[in-house]
Amino acid sequence: MKHNINRYKIHRLAGLVFLPFLFISIITGFFRANHQWFWKEDYKKIKNFALGSNIRLPQIGIDSIFMILKSVCGDSVHVSKAILKNEAGTLLYDIKIANHAPVLIDADSGMLLSPLSKNLATAIAGQYVKPGLKLKAIY
Repeated sequence: MKHNINRYKIHRLAGLVFLPFLFISIITGFFRANHQWFWKEDYKKIKNFALGSNIRLPQIGIDSIFMILKSVCGDSVHVSKAILKNEAGTLLYDIKIANHAPVLIDADSGMLLSPLSKNLATAIAGQYVKPGLKLKAIY
């Protein structure tokens, strides 16, 4: 008896082997409960520090940030978190506001950077890819 093996039969066999595992994982939520085993946490640990990571003193103090936010978002601004970051060689305040989208403010000029410009988004995203890799699109 001759066994005729082709791609279709191999594909069907692989599907039959993995199908029970797929159903069990869907029903039990195995991947969702144990996501740390399969996906890396905190992708920002892989950051490319080619642009430098030293944080210097900002030109705009934290007290001025509240004045900028009040002029942009109104008097009822409730800031829950303000973080000074160095992203793409630019000092930024990453501001989390209750009942509002997060806001980025340039720590040197006080300019509101949200929503991000295409150039700044490209520069920030470029920190988290391998050096020399060209970005095709940013979403």
